[in-house]
Amino acid sequence: MEAHHWPSDIFELVVDTIPRLVKSKDSVIQFFESCGVPRVHLTEVKQRLAQNRDRITKYQMVRMVVGKLNDLGDVELRSRRDVLRRVVEWEDFAGSYANDREKAELNVHRLRKLTGTKDAVTKLKQDLETERLRVARERERKARIRREKEAARSALKERFASVFAEVNPQVRGKRLEGVLNEYFKLEGILVREDFCVVDPPTGMTLEQIDGAIELGGQLFLVEIKWWKEPLGAPEVGYFASKVWSHPDCGGLLIAHPGVTAPAYNQLREAIVRGRTVFQCTLQSLWQLLDAPGGETLATYLERRRRDAQLDKRP
Repeated sequence: MEAHHWPSDIFELVVDTIPRLVKSKDSVIQFFESCGVPRVHLTEVKQRLAQNRDRITKYQMVRMVVGKLNDLGDVELRSRRDVLRRVVEWEDFAGSYANDREKAELNVHRLRKLTGTKDAVTKLKQDLETERLRVARERERKARIRREKEAARSALKERFASVFAEVNPQVRGKRLEGVLNEYFKLEGILVREDFCVVDPPTGMTLEQIDGAIELGGQLFLVEIKWWKEPLGAPEVGYFASKVWSHPDCGGLLIAHPGVTAPAYNQLREAIVRGRTVFQCTLQSLWQLLDAPGGETLATYLERRRRDAQLDKRP
């Protein structure tokens, strides 16, 4: 017997046997519930039974439920095995109608021969143990990934904090780019690190891009600025010009300690003219990193992107 699905002969025997073992339609539901079949697979049968008991037979009820369990393969392996075990271990046929009793006994006997009761029970235990081990391994894998991510997050926090202590602007800028690239990758955001746009004929660098990320299926050029004072309109305008030179890209400006009101208005004007640009501060990114379990960087940036697109708020 295949592990993934019941063969057609066993499937049909099970469907033919269960209605003969019990007398009432309610008993069919009770049979599956006693086998531990999840309620979600009994909902449709219960609804049809409640709507009009005369429009559905015990055989139709069983076929609906067993069909779902069989279609789900290994997802409902345990329930399917419990149903089969209950049928092949059935001993008391007094609950069957007289005209069903002989056929029920014959079907159970045939199922025992097809599956081999001892082998079926042994295989059931093996399958359940295999499933238990699989679940345990998957749980441990997820726990390991979580521990590794937490360790990486903790190390990243230390490097992020150390950037604020760096007094050399050039060194600080490169270290900050590296930290933010790691942060994006840790959160599963696709990243292209800093790159240059070069004029092919001359080999001259036309512009320097701090990086690029992907949000909502769109590329965003990233500009990182760390100044003593909030960025003004000229600096933000220069960043906006970079975005305009890449028609398919939006723009993300990460500014410390922020931007001035005229600079903010310049970003908003770019949005009104059809480009998705927005800004955030290093402080906001640090707060996200320093608060595990809260909003993630990915959801924060996606929310800010939507604010820019829908509400014209950069």
